[in-house]
Amino acid sequence: MKLRFLLILNFLSLLFLSCSAPEPTGITVDEEPLKYSAQTEYPGVQKSDLFVFVGEKIEVVEIEPPQDEIWDDAAFDAKYRVLESVYGEFEGNIIEFRVFDHYGFPPFAKEPYALLFVSKHEGKLYHEKYQYPTVYKTVDGRWASCGDPYLGMEYHRKPFIPKPLEFIDPVTYDLSKFSRDQIKAIFIPPYFEIVGGKAVCKMGAFVDELFQINRDGVLKARGVGQ
Repeated sequence: MKLRFLLILNFLSLLFLSCSAPEPTGITVDEEPLKYSAQTEYPGVQKSDLFVFVGEKIEVVEIEPPQDEIWDDAAFDAKYRVLESVYGEFEGNIIEFRVFDHYGFPPFAKEPYALLFVSKHEGKLYHEKYQYPTVYKTVDGRWASCGDPYLGMEYHRKPFIPKPLEFIDPVTYDLSKFSRDQIKAIFIPPYFEIVGGKAVCKMGAFVDELFQINRDGVLKARGVGQ
């Protein structure tokens, strides 16, 4: 069991997951909404305590703690374009928030798109730690994540029917970058098909399902979004 957990954690960091309270410093929320159109961009206003969205990375920059503070985690200021709202209220199309990650640069920021969970705490915005499924666009215009949506969250597992997925750009993983045990634990049928040294994604979950899985599991344990 310990080996499986370590394999999953290592896999997630390779793929560019649980309960932590918000850190003391974040991105301050502007309480006055600004007028905007679909053609303009500006840092918007988060109206709800939790906002879940498909985001496109603009920038993620590491920051240092103030001289009078010590942080246990690496910290980053993130700026994302809101592509699709899944839960909560946000007025605008650009969101800025703080990210804390004990293991360094957040894996979701290594990919262009992710399903992100941002909480408002004492007027500041924080990423919900380790909650960041990487998502891809399907041919029918929806966003979905590849593979088992409960990977690394076995404690919260409930029955789930995998959804067949066809992505605009095929989602594949070079198996030469993974150990035999990692491949056996992660690239499992019916989610993946092994073809010529690569794992090809065949099934997974859409973003509304991903949100509900997180809401019923990790977020519920944290008392967020209920």
